[in-house]
Amino acid sequence: MINFEIIREYKRIDYMKKGLGLLVTIMIEAGIVYKSSKILKWSFVDLTFFAGICFVIITYYFSSKGGFSSNSVRLQAQARLGIKVEEEKFEISVNPILIGSIVYTVLSLILVVISYWGYFIK
Repeated sequence: MINFEIIREYKRIDYMKKGLGLLVTIMIEAGIVYKSSKILKWSFVDLTFFAGICFVIITYYFSSKGGFSSNSVRLQAQARLGIKVEEEKFEISVNPILIGSIVYTVLSLILVVISYWGYFIK
């Protein structure tokens, strides 16, 4: 007989791991942006949204497989070795780090809009 309590507990732990990964990602990205803003002597608010976009792009690139870069490497290998390699379909792995980067970017956009609201509405 299946013990559903164990399955529920496992799912709860899995959700907690993903949530913790999301929070840690947001904190690390905020820390990197804070340190960068101090080094560059820019305002945190001015830098945070653009850094968030960079984080999303970098995380998206490393979370995907297939696509242009994989196909170009595959085609070079086929040309040099003469061995036919199967083409990988483009696939994105939606993981807590990618979601955390997206959440950080959305939160930073909200922060920028709130900070500059008076500047745009005069």
